[in-house]
Amino acid sequence: MTEEREQMTKEQADEARALFNAPEVQETLSEADQMEIERLKSNSDIQNIISDSKKAIDTININGVEIRFQSFISRPKRRQLSKVTTLKSDTIESAEEVIYNTLALMCLDDPYNKPLTWKYIEAQGGDASEYLAKIMTKIKARAAQMRSFQ
Repeated sequence: MTEEREQMTKEQADEARALFNAPEVQETLSEADQMEIERLKSNSDIQNIISDSKKAIDTININGVEIRFQSFISRPKRRQLSKVTTLKSDTIESAEEVIYNTLALMCLDDPYNKPLTWKYIEAQGGDASEYLAKIMTKIKARAAQMRSFQ
């Protein structure tokens, strides 16, 4: 399980790097910005903050099953969420798809990181919107805790 957690952290870091290094992002950075970023990469305090963020994993318990999720919404996740949380129409099906996609993006482990899993769970009597609310409550509590710590 530890190797799996480390691997997912590496995958998340790779994803973040890929998004940051995307040509459209790099084009908007000035030469001064590039130099500042290089300086930040070598700052140990900044690296500790980044490392701590990658370890911020929490769980929700659904009928005895622990489901892991990232306990904050990173920039890459926010970008992905903005793509999948736009309602295609005003139908309940569209709203449900947003919930399933959001849960899949938030959860770290297979099969919970797939929208079809949440659709199936809800079709069998589960309440995906309630599970999403539990995750968001924990994320908000962590954010409040971080603000009070600062």
